[in-house]
Amino acid sequence: MRAALAGARRLGSACRGAPATGRASSSLAAAAHGANQQVVRVPDGSVSALTTPADFFSTLVERVAAARDRVSLVSLYVGDGPLEQQLMRAVSSCEADVLVAMDATRGRRAWPGAAPADFVWSTLAASPPTRSACLALLEHPAAGRWPRNRMGSGRLRESAGTQHIKAYAADGWACVAGANLSTDYFTGRQDRYLVTDSPPLAGVYHAAARLLAASPAAHTREAGATVTHEPAAVEQLTPGEEGRRLQAGLAAALEAACGEAAPQSEGAVPVSLAWQCGMLGLRDDQARLEAVLAAAGEGWRVDVATGYCNMPDHMVGLLAAAARRGAAIRVLTASPAANGFLGARSIPAALPLAYSLLLRAVARRLSAMGVLYAPSDDEPAASVPGRVSLVEWTHPLDHHWAEPRGAAGIGTRPPPDADGPARRTFHGKGLWVERGGEVLTAGGSSNFGCRSFDVDVELQTWVGPVAAESATGTSLLAERDALFAGEAAVPVGLRELEQPGRLPSTLSQYDTGQWVRAGAVLVRQWM
Repeated sequence: MRAALAGARRLGSACRGAPATGRASSSLAAAAHGANQQVVRVPDGSVSALTTPADFFSTLVERVAAARDRVSLVSLYVGDGPLEQQLMRAVSSCEADVLVAMDATRGRRAWPGAAPADFVWSTLAASPPTRSACLALLEHPAAGRWPRNRMGSGRLRESAGTQHIKAYAADGWACVAGANLSTDYFTGRQDRYLVTDSPPLAGVYHAAARLLAASPAAHTREAGATVTHEPAAVEQLTPGEEGRRLQAGLAAALEAACGEAAPQSEGAVPVSLAWQCGMLGLRDDQARLEAVLAAAGEGWRVDVATGYCNMPDHMVGLLAAAARRGAAIRVLTASPAANGFLGARSIPAALPLAYSLLLRAVARRLSAMGVLYAPSDDEPAASVPGRVSLVEWTHPLDHHWAEPRGAAGIGTRPPPDADGPARRTFHGKGLWVERGGEVLTAGGSSNFGCRSFDVDVELQTWVGPVAAESATGTSLLAERDALFAGEAAVPVGLRELEQPGRLPSTLSQYDTGQWVRAGAVLVRQWM
C-alpha cells in the first residue's frame, strides 16, 4: 500500500495529454462527459441503481466480505453502531488489501462511543501481515491556506470545508453514493446509490481513493508500519497544485480503464468521473451540469435531486432558461420533516428552517421568471413542459403532521406510529435527463449547491446517454420514478412554502428563531 500511495502522489506529474480513446460523440454525451475527457464504455446492465438503504448496506457488506484483491472505502465519516461493526467484520474477514479514507475532522469527532478513526483503526490494525490495511484521514487541501486552520477541530472547522466523497469499491464492483457509512444511512435515510459491476471502471474508483489518500494533506496509518505519515512532515501543495494533481491522476486512471475495457457494441454504456471543488480550481462536474442545462429544451425531461437545496443564482437561471425553451424540470429535496438535522442540538437545529427559507427564495426567483409550477391540492409530482416543479420528499409517516400540504412546522420531530417503521429522512442527490428515448444520469456526493460547487471535495459519476429501454436505462428510470413519483414526493409552491409553520416564529430559539433568516443569508456559501 505504501508503494501504491507513493505512486499516486507522483501521478500529478506523470500523465499529460490524454488520448481520444473512448470519447463520446453525440452532443448530449459531449455535454455530459466534457471536452477531451476519457469515457469508459461498459456492457449494458453493468450500471444500475439500488433503491433502499437496506439494499445499500446488504450489498456493500456482501461485496466487501467476498473481496479477494482490494477494498476501497471513501466516506465523510464512519459510525460505530452494530451495523457499522458488521461492516468492519466483513472488512476484517476478507482477503483483500484495504484502504479506508474519511474526512479528518469528522474522523476525530467524538461520538457516544469511539471516534470514527479510532473505531476503524481498531479493525485495520489487527489485519494479518499477508495483506495491507491503511487508514487515511483527509484534511481539506486548502486547510492551511486560510483561517480554517485556526478554527480548532469541531463543527466550525467542518463548516469551512470537508472531504465529502462517498465512493466504495470491492474488487471489480463499485458504488458511488451520497450515503455515509453509518446506521442512519443503512436504515432510515433515503439516498441514491449508483452501482457499477465492471473491473476496469472499478479500478478508477480504487485509483481515486489512492489519489485522495496520497494527498500531502492526508494523515495515513498502515497496519504493521512503524511510521505514520503526517502532513507536517512533507512539503505542502498549494490548492491549485493539489487540484491539478487530482485531475491528472483521475485522467490517467480513466485512460488505463479505457485500455483495459473490452471493445463494446453500440449498446455500451459510456461512463466518466468528474471532480468538483472550487477552492482547488476543480469545476469539471459543474461545467458538465451547466452544459447539459444549457442544451435542454423542448422534449427534454430534467430531474434534479438534492438533500439540501441551496442552488446558486446562476443555476436557478439555467433551470429557468431551460424551462423557457420547453424543458420539463423537477427539483426534489427534503422537506423539513425529512431533513436529517431535524431535532439536532444547538446551531445545527436551525438547518431545516434555513433550507426551507432557501428553497422559498428559489421558488420566488422562479416565479418572478414566470416558470414556477403551482401545484393543485393532492396533485402528484408533475413533469410539466415549460415549468420548474418543486417537490419535497416527506416520508408517509409525516403526512399527518401538518396541514395544509407542505406546511410542516419546524420545531419538533413528528410522532412515529407506535407499531410502524421509524421516521425516514431524505439525503438523495443526482441528475436524470430523458430526451428522445435516451437517458443520462449523474450521481455522487454533490448536492448541486453553493457548498458542493465551491467548498467541499466532491466526486461525480456521469452515465449515458443510453437507450431508455436498455437494462441500464430501465434501472435508472425506475430509480427516478421511485423518488419523484412515489407516495413520499409532495409538490410544493409558494403557497406551501410561505405557510406560517415554514417561517421563523420565535425570537431566539435555535430551530425557529428570527436569527435563522439572517444567518441563512450570511453563511449561504457554506451551506
